[in-house]
Amino acid sequence: MPVSEQSSYILMIDETSGTLWKIPESSISLSTTQPSVSVPSKSWLNFIDHAKRDAYTFVNAEVVIDLQRHVQDRPPTPTHVLLASGSNETTPRVVYTQSVTISHTHFRGYASTFHWALSFEQHAEVFAQAQRSNSQHLLDLGEPVAPRLSSLYHQRPCPSAVQGATRVIDFGSDLTAAERDFFVSVSCAPYLFRDCSYTLEQYWKSTRLHKEHFPSRLALKNRIGREAELRKLRSVHMLLEKAQDPMIEKRVLENATNGMKVLNDLMDNTNVCAKRIRIAYDRPVSKGRPTAFFGDEGLPHEIQSKILLMSVQTAFSNPDCRAAHSQFASIRSTCSAFRTEATLLGDQLVTDAMDDLQRFVSTGISRRMELGSSWVYRELACPPSMLMRNIAERKPSNSHVCLVYMRERMRANLSENICKERGKVVLQEGNDALRPKSARLDRLLKIAYEVESV
Repeated sequence: MPVSEQSSYILMIDETSGTLWKIPESSISLSTTQPSVSVPSKSWLNFIDHAKRDAYTFVNAEVVIDLQRHVQDRPPTPTHVLLASGSNETTPRVVYTQSVTISHTHFRGYASTFHWALSFEQHAEVFAQAQRSNSQHLLDLGEPVAPRLSSLYHQRPCPSAVQGATRVIDFGSDLTAAERDFFVSVSCAPYLFRDCSYTLEQYWKSTRLHKEHFPSRLALKNRIGREAELRKLRSVHMLLEKAQDPMIEKRVLENATNGMKVLNDLMDNTNVCAKRIRIAYDRPVSKGRPTAFFGDEGLPHEIQSKILLMSVQTAFSNPDCRAAHSQFASIRSTCSAFRTEATLLGDQLVTDAMDDLQRFVSTGISRRMELGSSWVYRELACPPSMLMRNIAERKPSNSHVCLVYMRERMRANLSENICKERGKVVLQEGNDALRPKSARLDRLLKIAYEVESV
């Protein structure tokens, strides 16, 4: 579906800083390279929001292409071609992007205005394929952008590399409710996440098994076993020889006699100490009233409520849904007072998060959305779409919202490691912490900078 039929702009998310950029329609060179595929909202929910595979942790062009293959099998070709900044008639440069439309019950053309830039490697593959097939309509637009020396840490062009791109500051007036809703739900990052814990575990098991069955190791193990048996036999023979020596028997008898004398002296001293302890314990002791730590004479009610609130927050922020459910159930089963107070605190936490998300979708104003929607994964360990839609639609009138939240988390079963990755704070652009630590890459970059300066 061409962008001009929906809006006069497109949107792109910067994976590095998490900022949103608006690109005018005049920067679109071609919008009919491949028709956009409409993905069912249920597929997007199961594959992306409630992701089980680490490949779907963050949304990018590769994820969109792979998700579209489940709907329609086709080669990974871009849906749009955008003009790159600094491009002119003599040296035109373009950026290939991928778009997707999600069928939504409340919003028409949901997510269609968002574009995802292909990686630099895919840019080169698409252009090479166009040269081989002589696709003149794609070749005439210009060559794709290539990574510069300063952008070697990025795997795809940033939105600022597109001509006419401006950063979105006012979410209320610059975006529609559908665009704000999708921006809240999507998670992006400048890197690819892969949970290889199971693979590493299998690798270490196979390596240990290989080492244990290595011929030299088996020979050494058998040799150590035989030497241990020989030492036992030598010790037995030595004891049998010394048992026949009369001097050894005399020394053993003397040592046993001296040992019995020492034991008798110790028993006498122990009996005296025990008698003194019994006398001390038999004395009358003034009985005082024990301190009630959670009672009226113990901690103040504000501190008690704060401690209980921290316990509920810890349970809700646990990325393991089963462990979170068990922790919250344990808190509520302590006593009737804990059950009532913990339920009210849980309702308040979930309701505040739901109201904050709905306020941002409706008005574009939210203090916690300054760093994106990662706070939802950190505080409640669930996707924002679950709070905005699933809980509101499935909550009975006489049920607590925190209990519905726990049931929905169990039903979604979001991967624990994926939840942790999405909950990381989005770092600001240009932060050195984003760059991978590699001494070899630093040396190569230093050499490249010296050659470039010459």
